[in-house]
Amino acid sequence: MSAVIETHNLTKRFGTFTAVNRINLHVDEGSIYAFLGPNGAGKSTTIRMLVGLLTPSDGYALVFGHDVELERERVLERIGYAPERLGFPSFLTGEQLLERTARLYGLSRIEARERARRVLKDVDLWDHASRRIGAYSHGMKRRLSLAQALVHDPPLLILDEPTSGLDPEHAVMIRDLLRGLHRGGKTVFMSTHMLAEAEKVCTHVGVILDGTLVAQGPVEELFSRMVREDVLEIEVADPPQGREWLISQLRQLDFVYEVSERDGHLLVCLRQDENGRNGYRIALSQQLTRWGAAIVEMRGRRMTLEEFYLRVLDGHRRNNANKKRR
Repeated sequence: MSAVIETHNLTKRFGTFTAVNRINLHVDEGSIYAFLGPNGAGKSTTIRMLVGLLTPSDGYALVFGHDVELERERVLERIGYAPERLGFPSFLTGEQLLERTARLYGLSRIEARERARRVLKDVDLWDHASRRIGAYSHGMKRRLSLAQALVHDPPLLILDEPTSGLDPEHAVMIRDLLRGLHRGGKTVFMSTHMLAEAEKVCTHVGVILDGTLVAQGPVEELFSRMVREDVLEIEVADPPQGREWLISQLRQLDFVYEVSERDGHLLVCLRQDENGRNGYRIALSQQLTRWGAAIVEMRGRRMTLEEFYLRVLDGHRRNNANKKRR
């Protein structure tokens, strides 16, 4: 499958601070690629380099095989970009903004009007098409930004936090819209911190931490590298000290990096066991028994995207801590 986005040691420095450090992205055509990372990890800086708003300090980016820095116009005509920070002329209506945007991409007046109306309906803004943008709520502006990215029907969408600030109903609507675009053959590259939403649509994942790309690939391939028993769903009889006490004790175990509760069951995420897949599971069973928490059932299950992300984040932090000790 051909790559729509490729970066080669892409780097961005601001003075002595390295915001993005030699990352090598590979985004397949027709994929929905979720670009994950905490605030300040380098997501928005990377995206701004991909759309030509920032010049790399080192390395380069290719979009549809075109160098973003050297062939910016050829790149921009094939992408739709929705930034995280929203800024619109407040005196225009939503429909006027989209018509003007479409005209800038070479659509005729009639085509621009038809496209503007179609995407306004797609993002549930048709009833507000004739309102001035200055009267739009934040969520409406977020949806208008996506409509602006879509209005010229580009094959690639680059979206920075596309569901930020949306209510649940419209977040679901955007998710369904992205699925439809994917079925239609479009490629979507989006940064997000809403992992539950991303998991429902993404086909590929990249994780950036401290400016470094630490994981990348198809979702199922990445998850298959993590032993399924690393996430345990446990039904236990509460110990004499109570369930809250039990959860607090579990979180203090060196081989546990996350504990949560769902439908009366404990979800315990274990660190990777260097001595075999069952070592930490056995140790956990023994510890629960010592605390008087009788195990009714324990089973491994597939990781969620959030658990995968936490696992990668945990490993990255432990590696950094080990490097500092040396």
